[in-house]
Amino acid sequence: MPLPHQIFWSYLAEDLIKIGRTDEAGRYLTRVLNEAPDAPQHGLLDEAERCFQQAAEREPDNYLPRYSLGKIELQRHRLEAARQHLEAARQLAPRQVDVLHSLGTVYRLLGQPADADRIDRAISQIRERSKPARNPKDPWPRYAL
Repeated sequence: MPLPHQIFWSYLAEDLIKIGRTDEAGRYLTRVLNEAPDAPQHGLLDEAERCFQQAAEREPDNYLPRYSLGKIELQRHRLEAARQHLEAARQLAPRQVDVLHSLGTVYRLLGQPADADRIDRAISQIRERSKPARNPKDPWPRYAL
């Protein structure tokens, strides 16, 4: 007998977390949450939150569960809780642009434009540093050839 979708994804996510594949669990839960209609989404968010909380406890040095918890709180419009989770993720992965982008969004929603601008500058610096150096004698980027 087939399982209801919510139970299936819950079991799958729990099993993946137990064997240390939290990134994969996060990708599956994020996809399910994005595809789910609004009515059952509340239950899925609760289940995802529980799974990511377990992952955060099991892997305290992994930023991804805290980032995912921040995204869940952002969807729930719990901005201060989202900020706390995203700041924790930022402490673990200070150059992770997706974390910084979400954190900047939360600061804007909290009405803290100075903090949002500080995050935007950090993102710009990371992107600028990651650009490959160009040869001034070569006017064309290599990918254009």
